[in-house]
Amino acid sequence: MTRADWLRLLFLSAIWGASFIFYRIIAPVLGAVWTAETRVVLAGLALLLFAVLTKAKLEPERWRWYGTIGVLNSGIPFALIAFAQLKLTASMAAILNATTPMWSVLIGVFAFGGKFNQFKAIGLLLGVLGVAVLVGWSPLEPSLQTTLSILAMLTATFCYGLSSNLANRFLRGAPPLGAAVGSQLGSSLALAFLLPFDLPRATPSLTVLVCILALALVCTAVAYILYFRLLLDVGAVQASTVTLIVPMFSMLWGTLFLGEQITWVKILACAMIIGGVRFINK
Repeated sequence: MTRADWLRLLFLSAIWGASFIFYRIIAPVLGAVWTAETRVVLAGLALLLFAVLTKAKLEPERWRWYGTIGVLNSGIPFALIAFAQLKLTASMAAILNATTPMWSVLIGVFAFGGKFNQFKAIGLLLGVLGVAVLVGWSPLEPSLQTTLSILAMLTATFCYGLSSNLANRFLRGAPPLGAAVGSQLGSSLALAFLLPFDLPRATPSLTVLVCILALALVCTAVAYILYFRLLLDVGAVQASTVTLIVPMFSMLWGTLFLGEQITWVKILACAMIIGGVRFINK
């Protein structure tokens, strides 16, 4: 990757790390579906306005793949992550989110003809053990809600892995802004059908409203322009490694703003998952 790619990767990691903090504040008020829908609607409209003002090329003829990838890369995972963070801490959710590159590689191998070798096998084992360490030694009490939250995070990362492979295959040559606009608006239409089934719990405060705007405009609108540019420039697996750096920032932001503790269990699990992904990428 070039220096510009690394800078995009680092900045993207920092703002996506902050998104887990915003989820912890927004989701208990709006619920999972409304949190996700608000995020993608505001981001999609902001991106569309920017595209119109700058007369950017969007290639709307790709709308089917924009929408499909948007549902898998934004709609479903955003709602699942919001649900998971009703129970999980921001740093724990971010560490589980770091399993995304594993799914990217595995889906690439079994669905898109990628190669599997001993390094990938070792990496997968390390990653699974890392998740086991994080979950097994977590201070959270075992419960159905905890189990569902962990499964929601892993399902979200599976969706990320699938969508990155699809985008790498079917959005080659697409303008990053077009992919960002199409994916957010497409996922907002899909989520709209679920809104009546998960109504907000309370009226949002000023703090919640500010967090919603930050989540939508910075962690989504700006972030997805960077992400699709990175994805189309360096490929699915390399782009998905952004999730390896996200937990570092999430633990930092969680400690600074939510008072979460950085424990040796989190550090060990994070190291094992990152080590696993390094093997997978060999």
